[in-house]
Amino acid sequence: MSAKHRLARQIVIRDRLIAEGEPPYIICEMACAHEGKVDIAKRLVDAAVEAGADAIQFELLDPVDNIVPQTEMYGILQSLYFTPDQWQDIFEHTRQYDIAISSFSYDYSSLKLALELETDFVKLNSSDLLNVDMLITLAEADIPFTAGTGSSTMMEIAAAMDIVMKHSGDKVILMHGVQNFPTDMRNAHIRRMALLRSAFDCLVGYADHTEGGHYLSNVIDLVAVGMGACVIEQHIPRDRRFEGIDHESAL
Repeated sequence: MSAKHRLARQIVIRDRLIAEGEPPYIICEMACAHEGKVDIAKRLVDAAVEAGADAIQFELLDPVDNIVPQTEMYGILQSLYFTPDQWQDIFEHTRQYDIAISSFSYDYSSLKLALELETDFVKLNSSDLLNVDMLITLAEADIPFTAGTGSSTMMEIAAAMDIVMKHSGDKVILMHGVQNFPTDMRNAHIRRMALLRSAFDCLVGYADHTEGGHYLSNVIDLVAVGMGACVIEQHIPRDRRFEGIDHESAL
């Protein structure tokens, strides 16, 4: 990265400043905890608002664009799929509150939908960190986004950031998070955020996927803040006792 092109050290989302020295920005990650039901999704939005979160994060994906139909996972994703009209309904429900919307977009069509619905910011999966079309679209849209790095090398991260800045983008927060669910505490590697901050001179955050029932899961986010995390992303279920999708890594 040249001295002329740097990632932003301050980002504003819905009048909320994200920067070092500011209180951490808290994202409640709904993920697939809605079980494919719009009413449950709305209740999770209500819970995130009641908890005082800065943002609620939705996962937008189209099974056809992500996985081959012959697999068991394809059927699971189909059962969790919301149509554009259903997402619009959920977005409208959320907009009655003073909470930001993050759209975790797993494919290009879902990214386009998120932008059409005027999401406040986007989450880019680590596996899409070299998806050039998505990177260019985000950069040219001039919209903030968090970028997962859990399955990416430093060279891949650098290449992705070069693409973003080449297309006049800089509103990026690099998110550390290990990609196995749940993450063993010994593999959380919180110190990686210091490496990301040093290498890219940028804002960093932590996406927690540790076992929600482990006693350290209640404090690991605080450790991450101590290591410089400006953003904390935490999975929430409707009830961990329900043992639904993604409950293992949720508080």
